Amino acid sequence: MKICFIAKQPPIQGGVSRTCYWLAAALAQSGIEIHVVTNANSVEDTFRIHNFWPEESTPHDNWPTKIFVHQTGPSGNHIPSGPDHLTKLASLATKVVREQNCDLIYAYYFEPYGLAAHLASQWTGVPFGVRHAGSDVGRLMRFEQHGIAYREMLKTAAFIHASPSTYRRFIHLGIDIDQIYPAIPTPIPDENHFTPTAAPLDFNNLRERVLQQLPKNSYFTPYHQSLTKPINPDLPTIAIYGKVGPQKGSHDIIHALQRLKDEGLKFNFVALTQGGQKQLADFVTLLNETGVAPNCWLFPFIPHWKIPAFLRACTAVCFLERNFGVSIHTPIIASEVWACATPLILSRDISKKKHATDRALRDEHNVLLADPQNHAELATKIRLALTDPQQAAKIGRRGFEQLYQNRYTFSDYRQECVDQFNEIYEHTQSRGQILSVAEMQACLARLYVDEPFRKLFFLQPEETVRNYALTSEELKAIKGIEHSILNQFAGSLKTKRKKKFLAAYPLLFKLGQPIHRYYDRFYDLYPARPEQNTLDEVVQFGDFMCHTLRAAEDAPLFAHEVALYEKLYYLAKFKPSRRDSFEQINEKPKPSAQFTLDSRPALAEAVYIETFAHDISQITEQLREEKIEPEANLKKSVLVFQQIANSQKPRIFAITPATKKVINLCNGALTISQIITEIEQQLGQTGLEKALLQITQQLQDSHILI
Repeated sequence: MKICFIAKQPPIQGGVSRTCYWLAAALAQSGIEIHVVTNANSVEDTFRIHNFWPEESTPHDNWPTKIFVHQTGPSGNHIPSGPDHLTKLASLATKVVREQNCDLIYAYYFEPYGLAAHLASQWTGVPFGVRHAGSDVGRLMRFEQHGIAYREMLKTAAFIHASPSTYRRFIHLGIDIDQIYPAIPTPIPDENHFTPTAAPLDFNNLRERVLQQLPKNSYFTPYHQSLTKPINPDLPTIAIYGKVGPQKGSHDIIHALQRLKDEGLKFNFVALTQGGQKQLADFVTLLNETGVAPNCWLFPFIPHWKIPAFLRACTAVCFLERNFGVSIHTPIIASEVWACATPLILSRDISKKKHATDRALRDEHNVLLADPQNHAELATKIRLALTDPQQAAKIGRRGFEQLYQNRYTFSDYRQECVDQFNEIYEHTQSRGQILSVAEMQACLARLYVDEPFRKLFFLQPEETVRNYALTSEELKAIKGIEHSILNQFAGSLKTKRKKKFLAAYPLLFKLGQPIHRYYDRFYDLYPARPEQNTLDEVVQFGDFMCHTLRAAEDAPLFAHEVALYEKLYYLAKFKPSRRDSFEQINEKPKPSAQFTLDSRPALAEAVYIETFAHDISQITEQLREEKIEPEANLKKSVLVFQQIANSQKPRIFAITPATKKVINLCNGALTISQIITEIEQQLGQTGLEKALLQITQQLQDSHILI
């Protein structure tokens, strides 16, 4: 397979560039030929990586020759003047795809790479896919003059890589589930790079290299000024790295260090940072105003593969991002620091993000947590590292052992990437087998999926297809298809459709042969339709099985409830709600006012409640463990299937029948006072006001009622 990969690459700095770099390596190391089309050499000084070790080999020097990098050239002149990255990337990608006979086009980041992939695909006929980052869907897409183009681009993509927080948003946009693949998280390439054994960087050697090699222009003047003084290697070193700016905590750490300097503590502050001209100027101004500048060494960006050496040379590293404007932004700096067993001082904002909360963070045990805007608290955590470096080192080691070691490896990542791209390639190839002529395509589609129609066609082809406006050439072509080939292809489509249902109803199919037989019946009654999306099709299958299995004598009595359980789970997992709109991607949930007797509660969107005659939780658990029992106890249960924002893992829990009775009355029309009256009348009791107010309030706090 050959892939044209339109993306950022070094010397562009940042998480997307880093991910693209290692993704290309993972695919190439597995035998896939990668042609990277990039505008990396055009990156401005503010975000340019500098390699100050030209005599050393780089990771890509040792990569297979299956990676070929194609750089765009200089810009042309046009009025009004401006960068023409999109034009150059699309043109170069088209040239590469045609000359190298690429099988797929893949882009990471919408602007300009995804749009360039879309154009190159239109011009070459080669299918393309795209992956988003946080800022293109969380920031750029919110601007109308970007959003319209991005939406049109996404609608034509053969495949989209989505994160857990955007998966349903693409479905909400109208993208079929079959076109959406989970974005594979890039691990730290720990096998040869990010390790606790990495040799520490010599800061004074780097300082001399920077002074010799860094361009001498107005942007880099603060770096040259900062690096004229030597670094005392005997003092503890506190560091930050990444882009500069208030939301990165760059100003907060200066204020915290000012406090510590006023206390008489001695330290080195190393800032490996760049950014916009104003952001950098504000940072340098604050260093001078607070008196921290003499303790600070300002270094420009270095290659990602040199970061482990940088981390190992530090007493502690701060990652203080807070109040970031893109809510789904998930930087991996914390993981890089843990991978090198360096003590990490982490903002509480980042500690609350999903990629951090799935780890057992323990303040002052395996990490140091602080609110960056609380400068006294931040200074306390930095003080610990400065005054007790041995204790800080223990915290760093526990961070490596408890928060990083034995995690997802680069080898795992490489295999998962190859498997996924092979699947994508096969999927795009099978789609391409369908002819594009409308009437002929419709006729063939029915022949593939409708067995009675196909059998009639074998007997009387002209009569069978007379309702299709086929030319004589098209009729001749269809009649010329061998029966065995037609049956074989029809069978493969039937199998592929069945795999779709097997993925959605894995527990149901564990009930054995009766389920497979009823699938055949479903297939006959509901032939595949080209315009039907996967979500509707899976729900339709669930409805059919619920109805059919209720009266089936050859299946367990609870079989229809297994189908119902998995259908509701699927809906809670995939069916988008209004909050899944990309327009609301950065919206934080607003606290609701507490219920009063005059409130009119309603069931929240994407919450499904169902009563089961059997103990369905026990049954599904037994099916997962392959302990299938022919019968189950009749134990009525009421389950709630609740969709969780930015997650594909629904929350499922039981409630009492009485609670469901209350919820059923919460239709947005009745007040809580009216609901209380109705319940009291149903039960023939009085004095339930306090209890029912408490129940409805608990349901609101759990986001079941709104």
